[in-house]
Amino acid sequence: MHPLLLSSRSIRESVSMGPPVIVVGLPRSGTSFVSDILSQIPELYVFDDLYLYREAKAIGADNGYLNASQLDKLLFFLGWQIRARIRHGTFSIPDMKMEDVDQVMAALYELYKEADVTWFQLLEEWMMRLAINQGASHWGYKAPQDFLHTAMLSRVFPGVKFIFVQRDPRDMMRSLKYVHSKDGNPKQYHPVAYSLYWKSCAAKIRDFQSQGYDSLVLKFDDLVKSPSDSAAEVARYLGLSVPTKMLVKEKNSSFKNKKEQNLTSTETWIIEKIIGSDLQLCGFQASGSKPSFFGIFEVIRVSVVFIIYQAGRVVKKRSALVSIKSFIYSIFTGKNT
Repeated sequence: MHPLLLSSRSIRESVSMGPPVIVVGLPRSGTSFVSDILSQIPELYVFDDLYLYREAKAIGADNGYLNASQLDKLLFFLGWQIRARIRHGTFSIPDMKMEDVDQVMAALYELYKEADVTWFQLLEEWMMRLAINQGASHWGYKAPQDFLHTAMLSRVFPGVKFIFVQRDPRDMMRSLKYVHSKDGNPKQYHPVAYSLYWKSCAAKIRDFQSQGYDSLVLKFDDLVKSPSDSAAEVARYLGLSVPTKMLVKEKNSSFKNKKEQNLTSTETWIIEKIIGSDLQLCGFQASGSKPSFFGIFEVIRVSVVFIIYQAGRVVKKRSALVSIKSFIYSIFTGKNT
């Protein structure tokens, strides 16, 4: 473990790493695959699945300096993230032992217990320490839903680079509907909700491209076809070294060890109707599927499951409400935070 992890002095004030790279998209769109590819660029350390902004907003810590209680809660959350990756991670695993985590987080507490710090300054300090510990000189993280917060993230991290990952919405939702429980939760699937979600992300990609913002769009099919070419494209975009050798892990398929299943024609029809011309604008073709009488019952079934699941999320975890509100706000206003 690098000694700077235990330093009670700020690294972000003495070391320059430049702005972060943030991987965004939708569930089952290939964002984890991209994170895996990024983890093989020597100078870059990317944390897989990190939602500190959501946690900060849930406790009212998204604006201004953190109070003592908010600092404690966010440090606890970040410590839990490290422990989860050590136990269950398959790439970008923090190079430390489980017993080291408390010391690492205690050092951050000592640094900020009597100092003014925002949630994003805390995130930057934490990520820079992890990056240095991994021998990296740049940092980033994956948070698919953060495409809803690009305006805010661009303000707090000037020069931030966004990597959007896009997949055919029908394939993405089919994967989500039948995902293994260890890789996701099929109860979160709904053809209407995720069609609106996909459409919102597609609109964000077009906005970035038309306004010349610093971003890169990767297509899922290209990632699967040639991970090494995708790695080279990402490395060139970031101005970093191209990996000399790619370690391609087993694909994270929803249909591993089980029969492939398709969406009903009614679900596909709903998806194509909602997304409309955005499908062709993003390079995908409509199938011309038609709704069926029996297909309606499947939509009703997944609707009941979806509503119960989302209600349970809100009851169990305050930050889930932040996600839902952000989604609804983006759908009805066409804007993000």
